[in-house]
Formats: sequence, C-alpha cells, structure tokens
Amino acid sequence: MIERKERTYWTSVEIEKVVQRAAELRIANLDSALTPLLFLAQEEVLPVERHRRTIPEDISALVKVRVEAIRKAEVESQPPQVITVPVKEIEQVDPVRFLATQPAWMLIAELVGRMDRRLERLEEAVGKGGVDAVPQPVNRPASMPPSPPKEKKHRIAIVGLFKDQFGHVQSKFQDRDWLELVWIDKETSQPRFPAVDAIIVDQHSRHRWFDAAQKVVPSDKLYFADGGQSTVIQKIFDYISKQKP
Repeated sequence: MIERKERTYWTSVEIEKVVQRAAELRIANLDSALTPLLFLAQEEVLPVERHRRTIPEDISALVKVRVEAIRKAEVESQPPQVITVPVKEIEQVDPVRFLATQPAWMLIAELVGRMDRRLERLEEAVGKGGVDAVPQPVNRPASMPPSPPKEKKHRIAIVGLFKDQFGHVQSKFQDRDWLELVWIDKETSQPRFPAVDAIIVDQHSRHRWFDAAQKVVPSDKLYFADGGQSTVIQKIFDYISKQKP
C-alpha cells in the first residue's frame, strides 16, 4: 500500500491556533496522549478542508512549550497566600505575686547583678571623662550688657601664650573680680581643659588644642586669636559684651 503524501500545509496563524487550543486541552486532560488532542484541536479551530492527516513533531514540541508557559503564567498571577497564625493572648501577671513565688536566693542574685551593672556603667562614665571632665555649658542668648553680674564668676581658658604674656593679659582685667583667666600650657602632651565658660586659642597653638576645645565649649564660646596678646585681649572683651547683665 502506498502512503499518500500530506499536501495540506498550515500557515503560521493556523499553527498558532492549533498549538494554543491543543495546549489548553492538554492542561485540562493531563492523562490523555498529546496526538489525539492535536487532532481534536484542529477539528475545533480549523475548517475541514484545512485538516491534516498527520501532525508534525515540531508542532507537538510547540504544544509542550506552550503548556509550560501557561502553567508558569498561572502560578505567577496567583496572589501570595496569607497564613494566619493564632496568637495566644498574654496573661497579665501581678509583679508582687510573681516576686512572692520566687525563691529568696534568686531575688538576691538578681539584685546583686543589677547593682554590679550600674556600678560598671558608672565606672565607665568616670573613666571616659575623669575628674576633670567638663560638662557642656548651656548656650546663653547673646546680648550687649555693660558687664556680667558679680555673683557669677566667669572662667576663660587661654592656650597658646607664654606665661609672661599671659600675665600681661591678666593684668588688664585685675579690676574685674567676677572674671577669672586660666592659663593653659600649650606644651602639655594631652590637650585637656578644666571647667570653663569660654576658651581662647592663640594662633601659636597646635591644631589639636583647637580640636579639643571644640569638644568642651559651644562654638559661640570658642575664640581663635590670630594676632597675639592684643587679639586675645580683644576676644576677652568680645566674650564680656555677650553676657547677660
């Protein structure tokens, strides 16, 4: 018997129709073979004169690819499932009753542990600042009073001058008993300041002194003197003019 040669050739549009319908049938009938589904698909989407007696293997491969694509699209389009976990309501506990049920040794151990932790924090704070640690002074609003009140003693640290130069500057303010000038030796290895209200750094000091001063007083209480003793004296007058009466 001589096999008849297939003379029907599908267009790209017809192939698309058959592949899409066959993929839908395949998803709906997973247990069925693919070849019968292809013949069923062509009967549904193509006229009789366009039916083929045989289905090429490449079209079967296209159907398998289309099935995977449809399944993947369905999975991605599904919203994520929200899992609700019941939360057990927390029972309110009376602290007094709870402590009364605990053994004495446990309460004593907890108390000792808390005291040790507080002592460690206190020692750490003292170790960082030391006895000369200076608290940050509170910013005061600027004004132009004639002079600060005598009840308040203002301390100004001056770093960068030699001892005799500092004595000369100090002599200019001997009549102001409410003002105390503190000399800081610029040759000290570690830049440290006592408790002061303002700091004047002379130009002959190293940068580390100015950097250290920025951590002690606010910017409006920190002065840089770039002209020697006369400029230091002027900076002191600038500080005095800004204090409240």
